[in-house]
Amino acid sequence: ERGRLRAILGRFNPTAQLIESAWGRVDPQKLLGTNLFDLGVAEQHPDWLKEARVGEHTPETAEYGISSVTFRSRRPFHVRRFEELTGLMETRMDIVGASSSDVSSGEEEKKAEGAMPSSSVIEAGRNAALRVIRSKGLVWLASQQSHWQQGTASL
Repeated sequence: ERGRLRAILGRFNPTAQLIESAWGRVDPQKLLGTNLFDLGVAEQHPDWLKEARVGEHTPETAEYGISSVTFRSRRPFHVRRFEELTGLMETRMDIVGASSSDVSSGEEEKKAEGAMPSSSVIEAGRNAALRVIRSKGLVWLASQQSHWQQGTASL
C-alpha cells in the first residue's frame, strides 16, 4: 500500500520530497526553512496561476454540478416533518454507504420510498432530499434550537 501511494503522489509532483508521518507528527525542520521552493521553476510550469488567469477557471458548480442553497425562515421547522426529512436523508446515506456501486439512483429512491410509511414530506421534497450530499447549519425546530450537520457518515 505504501509503495502504491508513493507512486500516485509522485505522479502529482515528481520532484516533491515525500515525508512520512504518524498521526500527522512531523519534525518542523523537515518543513520550515528548507529553501526547496523556487519561484522561477514554479513560474515555468504551464499551470502556474491557472486558476488566477481570467477565463481559465472552471467553477465547481459547472465542473461537478454542485449547487448551494441558503434557507432562512421566520418560522421554525415542524418537528415531525423535520424528523421525517432527516430519516429519509439517513436512509439515503445507508443505501449509498452500504454499496454505492450496487445501487443506482433509481433503486436508491425506490428503497428510500419504503423507508417511511406515512410521510408528510411532499414528493418534490423527498426527491430533493435523496440528492443532498452535505448540509449544515443552525436548525430552529418548534420545540428547540440546535446545530445541524449531515455528512458522508452521519447526521
